Amino acid sequence: MTLPRTSLVLGLFAAAALAAPALADPNGFGEIQQVSRTVHVGDVDLHTTDGARVAARRIKNAASYVCGGDSRLALMSSDFSACRRDAIDRALAAIDAPLVSAALGRSTPTDLAAR
Repeated sequence: MTLPRTSLVLGLFAAAALAAPALADPNGFGEIQQVSRTVHVGDVDLHTTDGARVAARRIKNAASYVCGGDSRLALMSSDFSACRRDAIDRALAAIDAPLVSAALGRSTPTDLAAR
């Protein structure tokens, strides 16, 4: 059974001065830009381990993209790691799929309740 949501938009604000050069303001003013990527999940069953793994991989790839992961410089930045973590958290909140959260190594509501 798939969730009614067939895609989600993974977006965040990134400071151009800290983001990848491709995202930087060509005028050098360091403006903040909205970067987003749509993650399609309607073709996978988020209630199965295999489907959750596929969705998790798509979310991680999209998070890397919106955080400037196509730049080697960005990949080495601590800002990249924090940005990617935040983007993944936002995506997980949008789809509320415990198996996807688990596939990404995040706590699920069941894990939190057990504490």
